[in-house]
Amino acid sequence: MKKNRLSSFLLALSLTLGLLAPMGAAQAAESRSAILDGMEVEATAAILVDTTYGSLDVLYDQNSHERRYPASITKVMTALLTVEAVDNGQLSLDDWITVGPEVNHEVGSGSSTQNIKEGEVMRLEDVLYCALTASANEACNVLAQAVAGSVADFVDLMNQRAAELGMTGTHFANPDGLHDENHYTTARDMGIMAEYAMDLPRFMDIVSQTYHIVPATNMQEERRLDTTNLMMLPGYPDYYYQYVTGIKTGWHDQAGDCIVTTAKAEGYAYLCVAMGSPHVAGQDPVPDNGAMIDSKALYRWAFRTFTLKSIVDMEKPLAEVNLNLAWEKDTLLLVPEKDVTALLPNDVDLNSIVVSEVEKPESVNAPITKGEILGKATLSYANHELATINLVASEDVQRSDLLYYWEGAKNIISSPWFLGICGLFVLLFIIYLIIATIY
Repeated sequence: MKKNRLSSFLLALSLTLGLLAPMGAAQAAESRSAILDGMEVEATAAILVDTTYGSLDVLYDQNSHERRYPASITKVMTALLTVEAVDNGQLSLDDWITVGPEVNHEVGSGSSTQNIKEGEVMRLEDVLYCALTASANEACNVLAQAVAGSVADFVDLMNQRAAELGMTGTHFANPDGLHDENHYTTARDMGIMAEYAMDLPRFMDIVSQTYHIVPATNMQEERRLDTTNLMMLPGYPDYYYQYVTGIKTGWHDQAGDCIVTTAKAEGYAYLCVAMGSPHVAGQDPVPDNGAMIDSKALYRWAFRTFTLKSIVDMEKPLAEVNLNLAWEKDTLLLVPEKDVTALLPNDVDLNSIVVSEVEKPESVNAPITKGEILGKATLSYANHELATINLVASEDVQRSDLLYYWEGAKNIISSPWFLGICGLFVLLFIIYLIIATIY
């Protein structure tokens, strides 16, 4: 089945049905919080998208185009480029990396770290776990050196890849997310980046782990890395959500709490980005992480509110077209090329989904093959476009040879060149009669 949906439809539809509180940049100016069934989403910027079929269809949006500091969710891009380098054969996860002086590149005091040392020899995969699971900043410098030869060249590669992915509101200044005025992105861009990364080999295997054991190295004993994503840990009931399988957290003073997560259950998959949530330090057992609370609320709302529904049956005609050269048949029914489904609020009346626009020729000539594309149709609800689908012939239609040759004869007789030749013969005959009469 093909899933055709537009985010503008879903957002407007949800607003129409009263399922969502007012949201968006203009409305957020009046109130920074969006209300979902009595729960407040405190993130300055947030986006929830449906990724069930690999699309990026927006179900919830709050300032997703607003520029924000990403903190350590930057490391998704660092991991993305590393995994791509592995995928194209440039590197291997089993490569042994001798850590160079780049490990200390702009890693200040108080930085998130796993104390990786210059001269330490580690597997590339373990360095990647240090960056993603434990959010070690110095690990990102090691990965940058391994992939691009230097941190500076790696940052250039980050920005190049961001542009290629369509991350139009993003500029990276480092591979780890430490604060820099020129290091910024948007919730929308983080969603685009994360969705792409999720399809890369081994990426989800790593970010879905709650811990990882790094074997002893030439300079350190064995160490255990525990995930910073408390949404995957049952021991933290305020944050834990059983369907979450990754991806990355982030925080610093200027960014607030940030998190990129994905959740899957009962055939549905969602991706959520929350940025700029409040971070209250000093609470027991952990600081109050607003980004995790926001994400959990959005996931629970989505799983409760939306259902995948069939909106078009490929056996149901949506239009008809005039038919030529077929015996005793003047029209042909057009049906959808495929069944079409859409993620819709539970109480949407499917009878209210209408064909708002049809593109088709005035007529078609036999022979026609069943399934041949002959037009397009747009489906809409409440004046909002939902899907555009191909219309195809509902049956095979044979050509009538008699009608074909008769039509050909009519075309010849009515063609300008035939009429011109006939006129020329008439003119020559008249001239002949005049000459004959004279003589």
